[in-house]
Amino acid sequence: MTTDAYQPCPCGIDKKIKFCCGAEVLGDLGKIEDALSGEQRLGALDLCNKLLAAKNDRPCIHMYKAMVQMGMRELPAARKTVDEILAISPGNPAGLALAAMLACYEDRVEDGVEKLQQALEAQQGKLVNSVYEAIGVVGRSLAAAGESIAAQ
Repeated sequence: MTTDAYQPCPCGIDKKIKFCCGAEVLGDLGKIEDALSGEQRLGALDLCNKLLAAKNDRPCIHMYKAMVQMGMRELPAARKTVDEILAISPGNPAGLALAAMLACYEDRVEDGVEKLQQALEAQQGKLVNSVYEAIGVVGRSLAAAGESIAAQ
């Protein structure tokens, strides 16, 4: 998959990839996306770890790592990665969305709703994939908790 330097950064910041996480990570982001689309989570995680060893300040790489960890149900590791995203980029929409999903997976639905609200506010009217996905996770968690009106 070819990643365009001028498409919005997947981490949710209102900047193009080139100006947010840097043009030098484009090829690597494409490799991570290819690994994820091919259900090669361990390969994607390995790529993320290698990139983070050299470029630890890139929110989009942390975002992909957290997504992989959540997909593998490594919730404590994902929590640490999400905390790293939010330390690097406080108010990052993708980081807040991932924090919302994690809270729901950890049966802390109220915290999930709060983080989702923060992610939506940080988006300023736009919607990145991780925020969209968090809406579904929080909604399903609310429904499972018997809060059907809030879930809707």
